[in-house]
Amino acid sequence: MAKEECMNLKQLEYFAAAAECRNISVAAKRLHMAQPPLSRQIQLLEEDLGVKLIIRNNKGIELTEAGNLLYEKAAGIFRNIGEIQDTLRDYEGGMQGTVKIAACYSTIPVITKKIQLFTSKYPQVRFSFLHGTVDSLMEDVESGQADLLFLRNCIRENRELSYQLLLEDPLQFVIHKELDPLPGQSTVSVDYLKGIPLSILSESKFPGHSNFLISECGARGFVPNILYDCYDTSVAMTLALEQIAATFQPQSMIAMYHHPDLVVKHIEELETRSNPVLIWNSHIHMSYCARNFLSQFVTTANPPLSYWELKERLDTEERGAKQ
Repeated sequence: MAKEECMNLKQLEYFAAAAECRNISVAAKRLHMAQPPLSRQIQLLEEDLGVKLIIRNNKGIELTEAGNLLYEKAAGIFRNIGEIQDTLRDYEGGMQGTVKIAACYSTIPVITKKIQLFTSKYPQVRFSFLHGTVDSLMEDVESGQADLLFLRNCIRENRELSYQLLLEDPLQFVIHKELDPLPGQSTVSVDYLKGIPLSILSESKFPGHSNFLISECGARGFVPNILYDCYDTSVAMTLALEQIAATFQPQSMIAMYHHPDLVVKHIEELETRSNPVLIWNSHIHMSYCARNFLSQFVTTANPPLSYWELKERLDTEERGAKQ
């Protein structure tokens, strides 16, 4: 019986997709093909190489030692192919392509100026935006559906991802002028919050914020009047604009709205940190234009961090803020 076709780039592409998705069904959807042919191609690849590449489990698949080695080599091949294609395409017509960004809404103001500068230099580059839950956005950047992910205060551990801490963007208190019990005073004490209807940002987006607020108010003998728990900053800002509830918002978000009826207050002894974080998967191919946009944030003076390096830096800054 004749030996089947030897390993080829298409089989490597199929295997790499399965390795990145850690699930055959998800990989098949990404490749726009049915699951059985994908499984068959990976099986043929294993037979041709004479090694076991994947192990199936109830969650999907995991790579064997040989599978990890092959994926590392295959990812390098596809990066090189992508770079060749991008370089030749850009040589012919200038930098072009699409930068795929996943982001929670509150981080958009942090990156708009970078986008504006980048598109003024490379007008043929397009940007597409993905929104969703933190978990779905993490899956997008892990699988390569998104090139870059911008989150705030809610990072997830993943050894394959790279992280970059962006400039601090602290939370500020914002209230409609009609709800403000002390108009004209830009700095107030925590007692100012007594009785004011509040909307707070979800713990999944701003972990620790609500507990800190409740603790500081409790130390002064009252319970904050928290009426709304908002997953998205835009909802909280809408409630503020409609005179329904005051809220704490990232400084950049307040500047973007810049509504004359909204008043920003500095509340003494109620400092809340907020750190936007850039995340990307350095182990899968990223387009030439996406790599160039990434370089707007990551430089030799500001190199990427591992999850644990980022966590240590955030913890150090948090301890310093409390001293």
